[in-house]
Amino acid sequence: MNDVVAEAKLRAPGHEIVLKLPKRLPRLGIDVRR
Repeated sequence: MNDVVAEAKLRAPGHEIVLKLPKRLPRLGIDVRR
């Protein structure tokens, strides 16, 4: 999992923020991932 998270951070720093946010905001996560 660590490798996947690290790679995600390199590709899009925004992912790190999404991972830290609670799962109550799936809408935000989807927008950032797109």
